[in-house]
Amino acid sequence: MKSWYRYMLYTIIAVAVILALWTGWQRHYRESINKDLAVVVDYDQVVKLAARENLTEREVLSRLRNLDGQGITGVLFKEQTLTSQGVKDLWVKTGAELLANPTFSAHWGKIKPDYTYILTRDKREFERIRVNLEAKVLGVEASTQPEAGIYLVGTPLTQGQLKEIGLGFPVKGLDLVANMGLKTMVQVRSWSYATPEGITQFFSLLRPYENINVVLFNDEKLLPFTEVVAGEIRLLGAKLASIEFFPQQGFSRLAAALDKRVVRLHAIGTREMAHMTVSKAVDRFVLAATDRNNRILFVRFFFNPDSSSWLKDNQQYLSMLISELKAKGFNLGEPETFPPFKTSRVMLFIIGLGCIAGGMLLLDITGYRRWGVAAGVFFAVLWAAMLASGYISLGRKLFALGGTIVFPTLAVAGFVREKPRHILASLGVLVLTVLVSMIGAVLMVGLLAEKSFMLRLDQFMGVKAAFLGPPFLIFVIYAFLKYPPEKWLLRVRAVLNRNITVKYALLVGILGLIGIIYVMRSGNEGIFVSSLELEVRRFLNDLLVVRPRTKEFLIGHPLLMLVFYLGYRDYLLPVLVLATIGQVSLVNTFAHTWTPLAVSVLRTFNGLWLGVFGGIVLILLVKAWYWWEAKYLRD
Repeated sequence: MKSWYRYMLYTIIAVAVILALWTGWQRHYRESINKDLAVVVDYDQVVKLAARENLTEREVLSRLRNLDGQGITGVLFKEQTLTSQGVKDLWVKTGAELLANPTFSAHWGKIKPDYTYILTRDKREFERIRVNLEAKVLGVEASTQPEAGIYLVGTPLTQGQLKEIGLGFPVKGLDLVANMGLKTMVQVRSWSYATPEGITQFFSLLRPYENINVVLFNDEKLLPFTEVVAGEIRLLGAKLASIEFFPQQGFSRLAAALDKRVVRLHAIGTREMAHMTVSKAVDRFVLAATDRNNRILFVRFFFNPDSSSWLKDNQQYLSMLISELKAKGFNLGEPETFPPFKTSRVMLFIIGLGCIAGGMLLLDITGYRRWGVAAGVFFAVLWAAMLASGYISLGRKLFALGGTIVFPTLAVAGFVREKPRHILASLGVLVLTVLVSMIGAVLMVGLLAEKSFMLRLDQFMGVKAAFLGPPFLIFVIYAFLKYPPEKWLLRVRAVLNRNITVKYALLVGILGLIGIIYVMRSGNEGIFVSSLELEVRRFLNDLLVVRPRTKEFLIGHPLLMLVFYLGYRDYLLPVLVLATIGQVSLVNTFAHTWTPLAVSVLRTFNGLWLGVFGGIVLILLVKAWYWWEAKYLRD
């Protein structure tokens, strides 16, 4: 009976793994063919650089486009306000000021003293300002005097309020970029009291430009009336850009309305640029492209006040970046989103059953088979109900979370023995442990193999639970579940009354500190990341192509090898709990669904072989300690 039950669970897991590998391969194929990316620059910065170099914007863009045969692919226009650097030939006056000036006597009958007016002598700029303000502000009034070359647009807003309103995009700049054959990307500002009519009016000025290929948004909250915005973007024939590390309310709804025609964009912030070097900036962009599937790189310039030529500095910067990107196999061109693909509900159900079977197997080896059967039936019915009722995304994430908790726990609990092993056997058992943990990773990849997760429109949930779950379960299993329930209270009492040595207390304290740092740094929050560690990461990335996770090769794998070598004893429980984080980390590597699968696999492999090396070193150090302790510290 026992063998039959377990073989049934093994079979379910095996079938689930095969299906998950197939869906994972489909994802990998789509990632591998998506090698075109765009390198774009900021138009306002082009204007600034041109003024410094005493060149025209056309001359600057021409030189940036022709860098050793290939340079920038496009220009990003941020929607301007009155305070934008690139704004020219606009003046702001109050109505009272204009009424006091005889130059505007022809307009006196139309000017209101409590209004604020934008003045220009350029007719096209006047049309741009008028259309944008009429789309966003009530009570706008326009007045023209073509023979005198005077155009006025008045609003009831104060000057301070008017400075916060987007005025659209510079017409001359859009024309220039279009005429040069470069692509245009526009970054739209949100505004209060938006209406469908206003949104349509705003986008109407962009429709003549056939080279607009990407639209992105400036603010944390996107415009309302998602279907209207999506319709306007479709009319432009453009894609939607997702700005990395900048979540925006309403973005997922807009992406869904555009059938997920989304491309990920990476940029280095203006404040960060003040402390950035060229080499670090290049490394960061290359990492964004290779490790996180960003296909638009928005490059801000370096403006060193001591430099003799800003243009030459940034030409060299862009040349270095483009050379590195080409060396990694990327092509400069039109950024594309991933081709769509779907996994049938039947396949998803079977893959989810693999996670459930893993949980049943864990309960079985800990002596709770009946609980496992009951839990298995309950979760199988729940999973089927979620798939049938349309809660597919939630179900994917829930059962992926279950797999990330179950299989690392199962791997550790399944291979830890009280009998000591020699070094080679410990190495082999560590590899087997990693393979069992990887089942959880494979099943998670199968469950989350969908375009929304690849673009980070949706993402794996429960990161903290995934990190804390296996160490907690290992503690419970080895502190309590391996003993009869009637002995649990006695064990707690025995632990509380036990005398411990200073060295053991010191060891527990060190392990506890490592554990606290581990928890606080889980989820990529970047806490306690020193400059030295950043340099080490960069070195490992250059040396190994893909940097392994510190939690695996420096902590988890070596400690687990040590437990395998020594054989488990109760006093090693803190070590075993901390060693579990290596298995947790390697599974959670694959929760980064926006990272190419090939990168995650290589990261895991590098973590394993380095962890094996670290484990051997740690075992030899422990053996040396035991020898030194026996010779010099014991009576």
